[in-house]
Amino acid sequence: MYHCAGLVSFEKKDRDRLMKINVEGTANVVNVALAKNIQKLVYVSSIAAIGRPAASNEISESTEWDFNGNQTNYGISKYLAEREVWRGLAEGLNAVIVNPSVIIGDGNWKKGTPRFFYNCRKGMPFYMSGTTGFVAVHDVVSLMILLMKSDISRERFILNAENRSYKDFLDCIADCMGKKRPSFKVSPWMAQLVTRLDVIRKIFMQHAPILTRETARIAGMTYFFNADKIKAATAYEFMPIKLCIEETAKILMKEQEVLRPTS
Repeated sequence: MYHCAGLVSFEKKDRDRLMKINVEGTANVVNVALAKNIQKLVYVSSIAAIGRPAASNEISESTEWDFNGNQTNYGISKYLAEREVWRGLAEGLNAVIVNPSVIIGDGNWKKGTPRFFYNCRKGMPFYMSGTTGFVAVHDVVSLMILLMKSDISRERFILNAENRSYKDFLDCIADCMGKKRPSFKVSPWMAQLVTRLDVIRKIFMQHAPILTRETARIAGMTYFFNADKIKAATAYEFMPIKLCIEETAKILMKEQEVLRPTS
């Protein structure tokens, strides 16, 4: 059984829904897996569920969770969901957890990670100063299947191809789409101002904000995610992020071309 369902949101209003869907939903999946004697469960968590130490920006599977204010409501919900999987393991469940970094791939271009591509296509002048991990959706799926077929159990694995700055990531998208690179660096206080303006825009224009207070805070932080554990366990080689960005950009541009009205 693969448990990939969940809610991703960094809006304050969605806190209760995050707990209901991600935590209670995972508890229900674990209970069913135990009741039906499911052979194995692979649970898709997130790097957001791993601790954020105040004294270091190096993150691995062994980094301890600490409610130190560096976590998001989404991260807390995924951490608590993982606790449900570990509870299942204690009750006899065969399971493994994967913690993907920022997943790159096509999809709904106006939501989630694909929105980076959509915004760059439209013209995105600003960037945030932080650094995080990125991984291709192809790699996440391949490793989930590999782990399901393996004898590996009672483990969690960070799935991360590369650590890159948001500036480098957005530059690469812009280059692939033939657009101008973002050149305006948004400072933390500017990001907070943008979140307030975006909330006002949402009220009148009925769209999700580009930045929330949580995403503005996250995008200004620098963390490096270590994927040595999954590499050692599987000898898997990740797709270069530049190649993944190129392929994703091509899909978006092709779809935009198809949707463009003809005269």
